[in-house]
Amino acid sequence: MMRQGLVKKMLADKAWVEILKDTPPDELSQHSSCSCSSCAGCHTQANHVLVDLDIEVQPGDRVELHLETWKLILTASISFLLPVLSLIMALWISRDYEIAFQKWALVLSFLAFSFLIAYIFDKLNKAKVKLVKVLEKDQTDE
Repeated sequence: MMRQGLVKKMLADKAWVEILKDTPPDELSQHSSCSCSSCAGCHTQANHVLVDLDIEVQPGDRVELHLETWKLILTASISFLLPVLSLIMALWISRDYEIAFQKWALVLSFLAFSFLIAYIFDKLNKAKVKLVKVLEKDQTDE
């Protein structure tokens, strides 16, 4: 998803960027997951983001931001689907167990393992907002 933002301040190796809500639906929306300015994913979150400095920017610069949507979708899919699939698999494996304690112990161990895998995957596969390019330099200092 691509958006435009305004750099508000610099913090060591990061920039505090305000996401502009009046981004026109031009070529940016073609790369995004929606084609209008009222999509639920576009403007319902906080309007500021902290991004790593990959390019040189100054406060007041208008920049283009990019969110790696595929990483976000992959992480969400694994975080939500893996526990459900492990629960179904554990119930299927334990269908012939006659002692309820063994059945529930197996189900809970499968769930705990799936939550651990989902947590590790989430920590290793961060979907970050990145600065793509500077669209307009701040001209107030000159």
